[in-house]
Amino acid sequence: MTGAVAARRRIAGLALVAVVAVSAGCALAPYHRLKRLPGAASYPVGRSVKQALASDGFRRGGWPERDWWKEFGDAQLDSLVAQALAHNPGIDIARSRLRLARDEVAVARAGLYPDIGASASVIREKFSANGLYPPPFGGATYNQGQLSLDFGYDLDLWGRVRDEMRARVGEAKAAAAQAAEARLVITTGVASAYFALQGDLARLHVTQQSLAQHQAFEHLVRLRAAGGLETQLAVRQAQADVASVEADLIRLRNVVAGDRRALAALIGEGPDAATAIQPPSSHFDRPFPVPAGLPVDLLARRPDIMVRKWQVEAAAEEVGAARAGFYPNISLTGQIGKQSLYLGKLLDPASDFALFGPAIHLPIFEGGRLRATLRARYVQYDIAVARYRQTLIAASRSVADGLAALESVTQELRKQGQALQASEDARRIAMLRYRSGLTDYLTVLLVQQEVLQQRDIEASLRTQRMQAVLNLIRALGGGYGDGRRMPLPSQKTGDSHE
Repeated sequence: MTGAVAARRRIAGLALVAVVAVSAGCALAPYHRLKRLPGAASYPVGRSVKQALASDGFRRGGWPERDWWKEFGDAQLDSLVAQALAHNPGIDIARSRLRLARDEVAVARAGLYPDIGASASVIREKFSANGLYPPPFGGATYNQGQLSLDFGYDLDLWGRVRDEMRARVGEAKAAAAQAAEARLVITTGVASAYFALQGDLARLHVTQQSLAQHQAFEHLVRLRAAGGLETQLAVRQAQADVASVEADLIRLRNVVAGDRRALAALIGEGPDAATAIQPPSSHFDRPFPVPAGLPVDLLARRPDIMVRKWQVEAAAEEVGAARAGFYPNISLTGQIGKQSLYLGKLLDPASDFALFGPAIHLPIFEGGRLRATLRARYVQYDIAVARYRQTLIAASRSVADGLAALESVTQELRKQGQALQASEDARRIAMLRYRSGLTDYLTVLLVQQEVLQQRDIEASLRTQRMQAVLNLIRALGGGYGDGRRMPLPSQKTGDSHE
């Protein structure tokens, strides 16, 4: 009876110690209210969307598809993007980081389950004749053996292990979003390099035509000078114009070669891989589709925003894990097996042993480590929130800038089309007058030069519009999300999505 009373007293004392420790942990753990995440309404782009839809360069439509580049209808572009997704090192790095993050989740999740292991040992030991054990043990040598099944389990009453596991889950989700962001960066990079090559090849073709026109003009001027109809000044000026166009042609050929090398690097191949690319002909002349739910759904459609979102979630869980460090850690341990001082009797029933019991660790003095760790986790959370806000601001601006840039270059290209048409009409009229003997060939060449200049300007503007379309696709997330809604906010982060 006395033993039972003593056991109850020990249990009561242990419970009292636990209660006091928990109370002390609550009192000592510094508290800092976690900042709320801003929603899409904090950085509205509705006005920009309304202005864009008011023009004929845009229409109401859906979000970019995951394979958005197929909308351009260019087989060469499709092939280049496929090669980049298969061979670009950036994609491989992103995939490896995602696998690493998922393995970290598995490691953290293992802490929620008990540890069970088996052990076996054989020790040959000579006992001191003047030590703790008297003869016949003292001074003798024995072969000790032990076989055991070990058990350990952290009760995780305060959620430290669960918070750490959820933090790793947040990091894994951030890694998945980073992989999607890497995919978007690489695919848009390939398309951008391809469109740049497209524009430079078009300008190269116009410059070649311009060179032929200048050479014909220079030949005509020399003939007129030989007949006394032009001065040597006109001849030298015509020769200078030819040399200038030849220099432009050399420069453009070098630019085209650089475009091909950049494209080859993006698809993960050697510098000669893109030399076989033919002059492309893809265009995006139709109105750009603007998603109806752009202001709100942008948060779930941009991979970079979701990277920051999940990093905030992970930081919030790290705060919880750090706070749990102020509370007592209670674990259960157990062991059953065989133990004998004589190997021959190791398997006898009398060699059985077993032990089981709880263990509690109370943080009493650790030199301020726990408080410093918790403060650091709060700071890391604040940094994560600030980065989220920074990314959200940049995303909102990129969408507004993308809409404005595409509208501007579309209007400019439309006007340039009118200017080119007027130049073409002038050239046609000049040719008719020349064939009728009403004007000379010099006038025809001058008008043709104007046409080529207008074509060069149009080629540059068309490239700018393709890049503006591409930039807007990138600003809209490039198909990330596939219609999925953004995960529900946690109570820890307290994010608001108006």
